[in-house]
Amino acid sequence: MSDLNYVILIGRLTADPVYKVAQTGNGFCTFSIANNRRYKKQNGELAEETNFINCITWGKLSEFTRNYLKKGMLIAIEGRLRQNSWQNEEGKTQSSINVVVNNIQILTPKQTSQESEQTINNIEETPELENPILDDTEDDIPF
Repeated sequence: MSDLNYVILIGRLTADPVYKVAQTGNGFCTFSIANNRRYKKQNGELAEETNFINCITWGKLSEFTRNYLKKGMLIAIEGRLRQNSWQNEEGKTQSSINVVVNNIQILTPKQTSQESEQTINNIEETPELENPILDDTEDDIPF
């Protein structure tokens, strides 16, 4: 039996995803999400910590990532952890852990805050209509 390696996270993109093509010809996207956690300290004070998690998508999911994800969007991701190791310039081994994403859900509503502001501005610029005179006839009332 193999060990379990499964991750589900919700966070906001810290920057637009970066699309690249590997030497094998496969496309991939890298991006980072900020994941916040609120908690109470022992003294009752509220605190918050933010983790920045590096992520990667491959193949068709990388195309989706490149075309639809933008900085600031709230997303949910599913995937697995992968550790990368390399030698730095001084010959020391360094490593990082990334999430290899296999599913993404966009949680940000389609209407952005900028569009909301434009809608609000358009409503404010629309002149108010005078109250229409109501007809007292009861011909259209179904009861």
